[in-house]
Amino acid sequence: GGTGIGSLNWLLRTLTGALFGLASVWLAYPLLEAGLADIRQQLERQLVRAGVLGSKTEVRRPWKLGAPHPGEYTGNEPS
Repeated sequence: GGTGIGSLNWLLRTLTGALFGLASVWLAYPLLEAGLADIRQQLERQLVRAGVLGSKTEVRRPWKLGAPHPGEYTGNEPS
């Protein structure tokens, strides 16, 4: 048939497949981004309440600076 590599049919199928893939991403990416933005805002609010986020742009990781992980028992807690 005319579907072997090097034939015009193969070239056209490759080009139209690539165009379809690009168009699908162009259509779907903004929709996914808009849908996930709400989830991100909810998660950021929860992390701010939990004390993991100090602001909406900076994640505080005190355990990377030698401090215990949040919620970890160290034995030094006030009674």
